[in-house]
Amino acid sequence: QDNPALTSFNGLESITWLGGNADGNALVISSNAALASLEGLSGLQGELPGALVIQDNPALTSFNGLESITWLGGNADGNALVISGNAALVSLEGLSGLQGELPGALVIQDNPALTSLHGLESIRGLGDNADGNALVISGNAALVSLEG
Repeated sequence: QDNPALTSFNGLESITWLGGNADGNALVISSNAALASLEGLSGLQGELPGALVIQDNPALTSFNGLESITWLGGNADGNALVISGNAALVSLEGLSGLQGELPGALVIQDNPALTSLHGLESIRGLGDNADGNALVISGNAALVSLEG
């Protein structure tokens, strides 16, 4: 979080699992101005006990590297997956490993280059967040289809 010169997570490929923090997040990737790749997180696999929050990373174009994550828990706000404010993000394909029912909400907002939800096809159910929403999709100017 808040690493303006960080461009990748290369060197972390051997990490296969993460626990959750006090807020219920397993992984927060936030406010990294130069971050262009998540490939260094390709060792992560299976179920993560907390939420995945990826927000405010203006150079990030995809979530490639996260394909082996199959399930996410929820955080204190009731969200399982938050994708917000990633200006160059065009693809969610890197989340294609997620499957089944997630215990929290899915929030996809303010990603102006995102064109589709492909990569989320295997998610079958969502829980509600603290606001009573299970699914929030807003402010994604290029999103032309909810298929995915």
